[in-house]
Amino acid sequence: MKSRTLDQDEEYCILKWWDGSDEQKIRFHDYGKIYSIPELYEKLLYKKLKCNSPSTICGYIINIKREYMTHFILKIYSALIFCFILLITMHTYSYAVCVKVSEANLRSGPGTTYEKTWEVFKYMPFKKLSSKGNWYNVEDVDSDKHWIYKKLTTDKFDCAVTKVDTANIRSGPGEQYKKTSFSPSLKYDSFKVIQRKGKWVKVRDEFGDEGWIFRTLVWIY
Repeated sequence: MKSRTLDQDEEYCILKWWDGSDEQKIRFHDYGKIYSIPELYEKLLYKKLKCNSPSTICGYIINIKREYMTHFILKIYSALIFCFILLITMHTYSYAVCVKVSEANLRSGPGTTYEKTWEVFKYMPFKKLSSKGNWYNVEDVDSDKHWIYKKLTTDKFDCAVTKVDTANIRSGPGEQYKKTSFSPSLKYDSFKVIQRKGKWVKVRDEFGDEGWIFRTLVWIY
């Protein structure tokens, strides 16, 4: 019989054959012997001892699966929301583009059949607002809107445009430096930004000349 003084691993039963020819001591945890006797496991552990470990374990497994599936579904749902927000952000986000060719025509609509609104030169910066086909809708230094063929632009570097009537271009980042030979810059002159230092930016024009301009005198988006 099952004893309350024995450890769980030492608990046993005495199995007697129906004809009294033999008896055998079998520990309850000796599953090898129990399974070797047909129907002993079911009759002994299920019917006699009311053992429900398999059912309990199955219940745990089901609960774990449910928790895992719930967690997995939540992760998928969160990922989908993130992708949706990212797509919206990418579609509406404004960023800077620069003219990368020597000259570019701006137009009132997304196509060459639309009226020309402005002719600009290399390194002219714009704020990109949206796109349609092969055209970008852009905003210039004066907040005017135009359309430009996207293959004429790049976003690989920053550009600047003079926003005042004249701006001195100096050999270094400060008023103590001499003016360069191509100073001053006139309004709408455009440059590639090479370096930033404090309130000054080092720029290069389309001819390769370089110098420093006070930051507030140019527009850099």
